[in-house]
Amino acid sequence: MMLQVHCSRPISFLIAEKSMHRPVIGDLARLMKSVPVVRRRDIAIKGKGTLIEFKLQTLKNDKGEDQEVIVVVGKGTTFQTQLQPGFQIESGKTIVSVRKILSDTECTIDEKTFEDETKQALASSPDGVKYRCLPKVDHSTMFSAVFERLEAGGCIGIFPEGTSTDHTKMLEFQAGVAIMALGAKAKGIDVKIQPVGLNYFHGHRWRSRVAMRFAEPISVPDEISELALTNKKEASSRLLKLIRESLETVTFQAPSYDVARIAHLCRDLYADGRQLSIE
Repeated sequence: MMLQVHCSRPISFLIAEKSMHRPVIGDLARLMKSVPVVRRRDIAIKGKGTLIEFKLQTLKNDKGEDQEVIVVVGKGTTFQTQLQPGFQIESGKTIVSVRKILSDTECTIDEKTFEDETKQALASSPDGVKYRCLPKVDHSTMFSAVFERLEAGGCIGIFPEGTSTDHTKMLEFQAGVAIMALGAKAKGIDVKIQPVGLNYFHGHRWRSRVAMRFAEPISVPDEISELALTNKKEASSRLLKLIRESLETVTFQAPSYDVARIAHLCRDLYADGRQLSIE
């Protein structure tokens, strides 16, 4: 709401599709012409059985060549029924993408390793760890709505991390904002990315203080949009890097809210009107 007040035009925020069905929140979202997004986690399926191991294994690839892959081993699982290539497996804080289903108890994944938390859980639990299956989601309708708003001169609001959090550190960015910007430019839309840093000092307290800072707008560089024609993944990564670097100049990452408050005070005292990174 603060961002809406301080902008000169309405912002259509991306919002979880399930929130559109909640009382009050859904009404406000529709009033603000928010764009609903179906998230994998919102339609996740509880996995049958448990995960007991992940291991390196050499298998034949599609060309008949030997290839070293990571195999997830389950106990009492039904991978052939619950999973498909492109699905994700979520266990604790770890999310890995499924590459190929080998059997009901084995599948290969894209990622090299699990997070340490999952490794420890697997090592300390003879019965394995619980998990969820995250289906693939078709976002074509959402992207069409975004491009339609931008082409009409509208403004789209998005949290690049894929969620809104109360952490004092930025999470890993998702590719959505880069895909939207690159897709819009490919359609001939003159799109600008406006990084906004929101820094809360008592995030769970009603009417608590928040610092909102704006970085310089970002235009999609021509070299990145040209790269997207041949390598969309690399182009998205480079654009995300630019966006993150810009946001880091207006977003302070700290171990606690107290440290964040003191750092902002010091910067305001010594910045002398300059756009300094909080670091």
